[in-house]
Amino acid sequence: MKDAEPSAASKSGSEVDKIGLTVQDLTKELADRIGIRDSKGVVVTEVKPGSAADEAGVAPGSIVVEINGHRPETLEKFVSILATLKKGDVARLLLRRPDGSIHYVAMKVE
Repeated sequence: MKDAEPSAASKSGSEVDKIGLTVQDLTKELADRIGIRDSKGVVVTEVKPGSAADEAGVAPGSIVVEINGHRPETLEKFVSILATLKKGDVARLLLRRPDGSIHYVAMKVE
């Protein structure tokens, strides 16, 4: 899914580059389009090849349920949580994959 809104990419900027993800707010319309029930939170729209997220197996279309114990219910919250992480820290994400499975992935912040 490479149809991320430009505002989401520019709003999140370098913070999202820390782990190699592009995310956007999950809307009801987007949830319907990708076939999930949730309509609150952030969804992964792109994973940078060779990034920490790519190596951890993060898939586009995954919903970020939690980052290091915090729930990123909006794009702003997601960015603010990542802003607290420094290079070398571990980001632990709880993800709901497009197939409905839920799992944790951990990656070092770049």
